Amino acid sequence: MNNTIRLQSGLYEWMRQGQFTPIEEHGFLTPASYSDPDQIARMRWVREQLKGSVLDVGTGIGELLREYSGDAVGIDMYRRHIVHAQLTARPNHRFYCIDIVFGLPFNDKQFETIVMAEVLEHMRFSDAVFVLRDAIRCCSSRIILTFPNMHDGDYNIGDVESGEHRWSTAMPMFERLIASVSISRTQYVELCNRRFMGIVLCLA
Repeated sequence: MNNTIRLQSGLYEWMRQGQFTPIEEHGFLTPASYSDPDQIARMRWVREQLKGSVLDVGTGIGELLREYSGDAVGIDMYRRHIVHAQLTARPNHRFYCIDIVFGLPFNDKQFETIVMAEVLEHMRFSDAVFVLRDAIRCCSSRIILTFPNMHDGDYNIGDVESGEHRWSTAMPMFERLIASVSISRTQYVELCNRRFMGIVLCLA
């Protein structure tokens, strides 16, 4: 990966100096966070969609990228996640601490695949639209999204009521999200374990 990664002017220097950090740090993922059968199936499905250079938004501890041999960048808002991801990173993988509500500091069409798995529902819907539009700017081929499947009988509606999920992951909201970013080709794929829904946004 040339020059580690191409970032918009000035932001790489901030990140190199450790100045681009989250406001607060709480919660910490571990490999055990991905160990239940439904999570394993979700991760397997996402990995099958990866190709070319990859940006994993909300990478956590980098578990998704662990088995991917291509060039990849993972970003997360929690420094502790990024430190953990860097410990086992492949030589052609880079991890950075970024709060995505301020935008993605990458060049136009820099990545062939962008992943946002279990990410957008944790921010306000207007912020989710902004981040998805910016991801489209940075992506040349496909964007992979996963969400909790609200239509599954095991979905905890309390996640929405408590604010853990900022908007309900029901089909009308997906349709509204996609309509907001003017994607011409969209492939909906419901994952086999029923707990998660996967969406592939085709840009090319």
